Amino acid sequence: MSIVKNKKGDIFLDLIRDEEANILGNEKYQPLTHSLVIVKCKGKYLLVFDNWKKHWEVPGGGIEEKETPRECAIREVYEETNLKIDDLNFIGIMKFSLQPDQRIEYGALYAGEIRALNEFAETDEIKRIILWDLKEDIGYVDEIDKKLLEYH
Repeated sequence: MSIVKNKKGDIFLDLIRDEEANILGNEKYQPLTHSLVIVKCKGKYLLVFDNWKKHWEVPGGGIEEKETPRECAIREVYEETNLKIDDLNFIGIMKFSLQPDQRIEYGALYAGEIRALNEFAETDEIKRIILWDLKEDIGYVDEIDKKLLEYH
């Protein structure tokens, strides 16, 4: 089964609905490598422009050692956007087939809302942040990330 494929060839295979308490240490969700966060503000979605990948995406990143997926989600949103978001809803586990070797990886998907953006400071990784209405032409938004926005 395949939900969507991006231009790089990565495939979003499935969104598995499970309880957040069931994901830690669960062999069927290994390797659990990252957390992504769908953030909504005033009817729009928060995206970050990844300076290394040269496209827009939802905030998120790799789970560090001894960090839970939820802790990773909160930390990554803060590091990438300067926004503190503690009230997150767990959506599910994303299953991917990633290029170039078609390896299977899992990620935790969260969603939350904010009232306004804070002042943003560019980093080496993140060049800009934007609130996107899903219609405005802002350049390339990863196809998988576009699909993930539907789960908020």
